[in-house]
Amino acid sequence: MQILNSKKSIFNGIFIIVVLLMLFNIFLLKSAILGLILAVLWLFGAVAGIFGAKFAANQSNLYQKAMGLVLGLGLIILISSLFFYLFNFNSLAIILSYLIISGIIFYLILKFDIKPKFQKNIFRFDHNIIIYLILFILALFILFYNQTNQAIRSPWEAVPVLFFIIYFLATIFLLKTKNLILLSLHFFLTFIIAVVVYKIGYGFDPFVHRAAEYKLAELGYILPKPFYYIGQYTLVVFLSKIFFVPINLIDKILVPVLAAITLPVIGYYSLNKFVNNKNLLLIAYCLLLIAVTPLFFYTVPQSLANLFLLILIFLLFNNINKYLTWFLVIIIFLIHPLAGIPALILAGVKNFKKLFYILASILIPLFFIFGSLISDFKIKFSFNNFSNLRGLFENIFSYLPFYSVYHLIYLIKYNWIILFILIIIAGIYYLIKTGNKKLLVVSCKLLVVLLINLILLSFFEFKAVIDYEQAEFVKRLGQIILLVLAPVFLLGVYYILDKINNLKAGRYMVIVLVAGILTIGLYLNYPHVDAFEKNRGFSVSKADIEAVRAINLDGAEKNFVVLANQSTAAASLQEFGFKKYYTISNAKFQIPNLFYYPIPTSSPLYNIYLKMVYNGPSLEYIEEARKLTGVARIYFVINDYWLDAKKRVGQAREIADEEFNINDKIWVFRFD
Repeated sequence: MQILNSKKSIFNGIFIIVVLLMLFNIFLLKSAILGLILAVLWLFGAVAGIFGAKFAANQSNLYQKAMGLVLGLGLIILISSLFFYLFNFNSLAIILSYLIISGIIFYLILKFDIKPKFQKNIFRFDHNIIIYLILFILALFILFYNQTNQAIRSPWEAVPVLFFIIYFLATIFLLKTKNLILLSLHFFLTFIIAVVVYKIGYGFDPFVHRAAEYKLAELGYILPKPFYYIGQYTLVVFLSKIFFVPINLIDKILVPVLAAITLPVIGYYSLNKFVNNKNLLLIAYCLLLIAVTPLFFYTVPQSLANLFLLILIFLLFNNINKYLTWFLVIIIFLIHPLAGIPALILAGVKNFKKLFYILASILIPLFFIFGSLISDFKIKFSFNNFSNLRGLFENIFSYLPFYSVYHLIYLIKYNWIILFILIIIAGIYYLIKTGNKKLLVVSCKLLVVLLINLILLSFFEFKAVIDYEQAEFVKRLGQIILLVLAPVFLLGVYYILDKINNLKAGRYMVIVLVAGILTIGLYLNYPHVDAFEKNRGFSVSKADIEAVRAINLDGAEKNFVVLANQSTAAASLQEFGFKKYYTISNAKFQIPNLFYYPIPTSSPLYNIYLKMVYNGPSLEYIEEARKLTGVARIYFVINDYWLDAKKRVGQAREIADEEFNINDKIWVFRFD
């Protein structure tokens, strides 16, 4: 007992020293290296350790750490969001949030006599583990060696085929080791590809959210205060402050790293009580990557909320108590309501009566209707989006596997719904067979409720969304439905692999089959360009950055607007944030805040830009932009990857007042 008390005293002393040193470093030293070390000890050692020991006391050490990290980050989100909504989220609020959380940790240590466990013998080193780690390091080296700041449509345009060979081999050795920590490393390798390869950044939406996070860090507030996204924004700013790491990096790695740490551990331990062969479950669990990689390889509020939602789904399979359930529901709401409402329904299915199901079945459409009434995000009823759902089934059996490897890949892609349904049926059969009908009934009720919401939502047309993005919210809800079914899906995979495993040489068949499917899934789950599928979503490039800097320098303090594509607009957000807005009030448009670049795609400036690139540059279109904004100076930007770029450059050159050339990658034309 004296030894235990001595260890507890040592831990308490170290914790107090870490807390005080962090404050000293934040206010005086401002050392990035010391800040990083101390923050890692505080978050992963104390916060994750103590919360895990308190709320997952009878679980394994790995589960405690993962669960503690989820709850710790959730508490940061809750307290930080309260400061944001009640006051401001400035440096003082960040310090107070840090002290409150540290105080809660210290209270738990003293009140409940708990201390975190520390894992011993994490690895039993054998040749399979060593080979996997070598392949893992080699794969990361290839990614970093091939990272690029050029405009690309797919990471596979920069990454060589050798990476897929190494990934396939690494997966085989992972499956042979059946090690949960290596599984987390494999999830990390799968999720981190876009973060590494896209040197400037992947996509468009992440740039918007990072710009908002920088603005929050600078001002301590965002006006008007939004009722969504703040969970992510405050978390990123908080972590950036205490880790002494730039917001840009924290934002990029948040979801990929958090998903890699938490999903393998929490999901595996939540499902292992339903199976007999724990090693085979770990192999089956790898196939979760097929479903979730597109959601978790980049950070936006929707992806972070989806991650917390998936964790909640797994925890409910593990009989988490109702207080932690509602705590996570609140956290998900603070990040993104489109995931928060399904989380509310998920929590309510087990606790409420029949009336709840009726309300829950229309809850998401009601949310959008309410949002339309209190904001400029207007909606109307339309059958168009509902007809878009048929697009999911258009390419079924379009390609046959015996023509080429690509035909096999696309046979899987275009028939994934059929494969998913078959695996779900196997999972349902397995749950019935193993006597888990009650759990199955709850899952089915939730599925029906969400499907009704999906169908009703598909009748909405969103006026602030461009035509080809109208189905975006329906698509997101569909992804959430897939997450809800993830445990049943994994148990179905387990059941199928168990049957294969019982065959002669079945163990080897399982390993090769899973490794092959994961490698094919890796290719499909990231943007890809090949003979079968084209992709026009070019990334933000170095030339985009230089172009927006040149425009900003040339424009100086003058009022101007820029007609450019989404990548160049995203570059402007990274470099200059939300710099200029114009108020538009005429018979056609009532826009209180029109951004000076054509974003979002519903912006009337974007429509003018499309006319310029599709129909050809014209002074008529330039004048349309002037009348719309009341601004005399207009910039028009054309990228070299545009289909008729040379033709459009020649046409613009004839009518423009000035021209800039960015390394023959981007042409900027000024109209005064």
